[in-house]
Formats: sequence, C-alpha cells, structure tokens
Amino acid sequence: MTTARDLYVSHGFSRIKMDDVAENLGISKKTLYLYFPSKEALFEAALLTTLDAWKERYAGIAGAQSKNCVLKLKELTEFISYCYSMMSKAMADDLRRYAPKAWAAIEDWRREMIFKHLAKLLADGVREGYFKEDVNRELGLVLYYEFSRSVLTPDFTTRYPYSAPQVSAAVSSLFFERLLTPPGRAIMKETL
Repeated sequence: MTTARDLYVSHGFSRIKMDDVAENLGISKKTLYLYFPSKEALFEAALLTTLDAWKERYAGIAGAQSKNCVLKLKELTEFISYCYSMMSKAMADDLRRYAPKAWAAIEDWRREMIFKHLAKLLADGVREGYFKEDVNRELGLVLYYEFSRSVLTPDFTTRYPYSAPQVSAAVSSLFFERLLTPPGRAIMKETL
C-alpha cells in the first residue's frame, strides 16, 4: 500500500496507471488486479491504510504516559502538520472525486480527533494545571475545527506562499497558546 500511496501522492491519481504500480511493486498487472478490481479501489485502499497508520500514530502520541499534555499537544500539532503536508491540491481533488469513502473517512477522523481526543487532552491539561480553566474549550474546539476545515487545506496552501507546517503552526499558536498557564508556557518555551 505504501508504494501505491507514494506514487499517488507524488504524481496524482490521474497520472498513475496500474502498470506503474505493478512495476514498482515488481509484480504483474494481472496479479495486481487479483487484489484490486480497479485503479480507484487501489487508490482508496492505499489511502484508508494510510489513515489507519495515522490513527495509530495519533493514538500513540495522545496515550504516551511519559509526556505531559503540553508536550503531547506540540507533538500532535507537528504530526497533523505532517499529515497535511502530504496532500497537494491535486491529491485532495482526486480524493474527493475518485475515493469519496476515503475522503469521508479523513473528515470523520478530523472531527473525532478534535472533538474527542483533543478535547480530552485539553481537559487533562486543565487538571494538570497547564491549561486555563476559564476558557470556553467547547467553543474553541468548534472554532478550531471549522478553521482547520477551511485553512488547513491544500486549497489554502496552494493559494498562499506558506507551507502546511507553517500554516499548522500558526493555527496551533492562535488557538492553543491562549490556553496555556504560566507553567504550560514555560514547558512550551523549553521545546522551541
């Protein structure tokens, strides 16, 4: 799956043929078709496999017992930035058009990541004393979700001269630094 995904990310769905994938895998096209009935099915499977790996990585970061919530938040935002950096405008357009199931799964994951996992991380941070209690976290999460849907996108990063990591860092700074208490700010400052 990694080979197919890397080809699609590098060249786009429309430019890659099943012959290209088979050749890169060192198998015949006929063998490839035994496992995937169409180019669209392979594309979707490659993306869903990637999404599963992202979910696993995200869970590993969020569940790390050895890190406090500020360090987890920093690592998670860097990981989110990495995920966005893999997607070009052409790739996003291809996803919407040729792999709607994968696109919907990515959107579902974004929603779950923010409203379930990030919400828990922020609540943990309040308990640990690193995030302020007097901030409306629910509204903040809604705003972050809507902002990420419109700004953390390939459409945005192709229109403006900023990379996905730059945009992700700015969004995180705007939304999360306001939440930090002085001890939380000290930890964040140490990591920069």
